[in-house]
Amino acid sequence: MAKKKGYYLNRVGLEVIINNFCAIKSSECLNPTNQQTRYSLEKNGSEFYIDVFFIIDNTITVTPLPKGNSPELATELHGLIRDGVEYKNVVSGTFSTLLPSDKFTELTDYMESLPGLKYTKEDKGQNGLILKYSTDFGDSVTLTYYNSTQKLFYQGLLMNLYVVIKTFLATYTGNVISTKISDSGNESSDDKVTKHTNENLPRGFSLLDPLMANFITDSFTLVVASPPLRDYAAWAMPTIRVLEHRIKQLCLDNNVYLSDKQGFKYYVNPGVSNETDYVFNSNHRNTFINTNLQSNFDSDTIDILVRCYQYLKANRHEMFHTTQIVEGTKLVSTPEEAYAIISGSCKLIEESLVLQLGSTA
Repeated sequence: MAKKKGYYLNRVGLEVIINNFCAIKSSECLNPTNQQTRYSLEKNGSEFYIDVFFIIDNTITVTPLPKGNSPELATELHGLIRDGVEYKNVVSGTFSTLLPSDKFTELTDYMESLPGLKYTKEDKGQNGLILKYSTDFGDSVTLTYYNSTQKLFYQGLLMNLYVVIKTFLATYTGNVISTKISDSGNESSDDKVTKHTNENLPRGFSLLDPLMANFITDSFTLVVASPPLRDYAAWAMPTIRVLEHRIKQLCLDNNVYLSDKQGFKYYVNPGVSNETDYVFNSNHRNTFINTNLQSNFDSDTIDILVRCYQYLKANRHEMFHTTQIVEGTKLVSTPEEAYAIISGSCKLIEESLVLQLGSTA
């Protein structure tokens, strides 16, 4: 897939940035062929102009014009637009996986239900069913599915649609889906991802359920691809899910049965579905296991459970849920912060797996 030259921004996003800087006096399409649109703008009584080209691949390019009485404002606005784009230096990648035909249908139905997504289908018989998806800000992917072998091939950008598709597939596939990143240098992307998993889970990665290993791989695939974002929570989310699973697995291994619909509540009497209580309790300073459950766990398991839960609570609930007051929503604003969350999660996951391995030795 050829690298796109424009900014990954739609008209709505563009005009939000413009309106935050100045007033739009008018906009006129000068050339319907390339959607060249001239914006006449005003700020503090000064007039200036930019031309925006809405490219066929749904990206845009911006040209500040040397006209009006303040052309320097056009240059300044161009810089703000460039800096305001969420995705920069986007790379493309490919992967393949086995997927039953009914699950493929579920995937396509789900994709087609997403708002603002355009798609085309072309059945080429033995050459596969080809589906092309695109957003209005330049994200695009191609899926090819072969009914005879039930194999799915992905080719596309590592942006929103990639995360949506990989997250959906992770629910159904037990194998680790490796993504090959285009133009990733002399060292292959697979090697880079493997290096990260070996460094962060030297003993534990091979002990993970394949589905959970897949989530870890997804986090490090995004680390290697390193698509610039305004919020890097998407990098950490798959690994945070593994941390949550480790807590639930440790509970299950010690005969504590959780209510999946109620988070970390357990069935007080497994035969009574509506009788539940919290696994974890806390006061102002400490988190601890419900006293009624402490006989189910040894001291080392209690220790790792509490630390995993505290880490999960500190990151998941603040990072993946917005607040009623938008300004209170926590962002993962840098790649370094995202990697630190992933690494911290892996450390606890590794410790829990090694502890479990020791208890079964």
